[in-house]
Amino acid sequence: MQTLIAIPTEGGNISTHFGRCDKFSIFKTQDGKIVSQQFLDPPGHEPGAYPKYLGDQDVNVVICCGLGPKAKQLFDENNIDVLVGVDTSSPTELVGKFLNGSLISGNNHCDQ
Repeated sequence: MQTLIAIPTEGGNISTHFGRCDKFSIFKTQDGKIVSQQFLDPPGHEPGAYPKYLGDQDVNVVICCGLGPKAKQLFDENNIDVLVGVDTSSPTELVGKFLNGSLISGNNHCDQ
């Protein structure tokens, strides 16, 4: 099964706030393995723009540290799974943890 996973990044590291990322790291996975990674520039920051953009890219999963309630609602409405409050490991490490079932979500950094 193929999955597309998006991670908001700043300077190549996971962004602590989804809406302030400078790129999205998009990982294509197949049968539990990373098969490719690409970096996409986000659209202009407007309410609802990022969830729509990632949905248009066929993303299935978003992994982030913090996410506002409206973005979370929009992802839910588009059947995109979101894991918030993850640690600040590298994007590749986070996807690896997701794939092997050891990724732990926690407190939404936007709620603190």
